[in-house]
Amino acid sequence: MPRLKKGNCVGKTKRRKGTKWTVVVAGQGIPLGNRLDSASPSKGNLIEKTISRIAVPRPGRGRSKRNPRRLIADKGYDSKPLRERLAHKGISS
Repeated sequence: MPRLKKGNCVGKTKRRKGTKWTVVVAGQGIPLGNRLDSASPSKGNLIEKTISRIAVPRPGRGRSKRNPRRLIADKGYDSKPLRERLAHKGISS
């Protein structure tokens, strides 16, 4: 008998319950930030929440940047409204 999933980040989907794990990595594959959330929100909404949690390291000393310069993602993140919101934050996609 399968176990039931429970927790803060587990939400209903069409099939059952599930989660989405969004991870932002640098070009070299170094993780910069992640977010675990319910499976029901769209990817576009989750990426903005994930970006707000990252800090892009700068070479040398100084405070980390809050936003990456560029975002590359799969087709599930491709929408004009998301591109406009990212451009407002100075992120090209």
